[in-house]
Amino acid sequence: MAPGELHERLLDVSHKLAAEHRKLRHQKTILAALVWRYVDPDDPDRIRALGAMLDAYLRTEIAEAPAEIKLGAHLPFSLKYRLDGAALALRRTRRDASAKTLLSALIWHHAHTEDLDTLIDLLTAYHDASRPTPVPLG
Repeated sequence: MAPGELHERLLDVSHKLAAEHRKLRHQKTILAALVWRYVDPDDPDRIRALGAMLDAYLRTEIAEAPAEIKLGAHLPFSLKYRLDGAALALRRTRRDASAKTLLSALIWHHAHTEDLDTLIDLLTAYHDASRPTPVPLG
């Protein structure tokens, strides 16, 4: 679930990507790539950066809107596990952190049609890293 404005932003980014980057345009790919790059509960630097981003997001009017729209994505278990671990780590620092809030903060901070080239680089790297690698038989 995310505030409507963030859902619209994700739809705009997806639409812009559809013209030339069809494989990268799916919401699940965008969200998975953001978690893959920016969320690691075992990395203190990433947790600090994620906490700072969450704090900045929570100070916005968008964060005060009800999280009413379900995002069209199911994260792979390994990424969902990372996201849940980061939420737990941030709650220990007395932050109001949940997986949904962290996803909203990631969309708010990184999903912009104005900076699509940076997002395309991230999505391409994630797509390449997550593709199965064929193993020769025999």
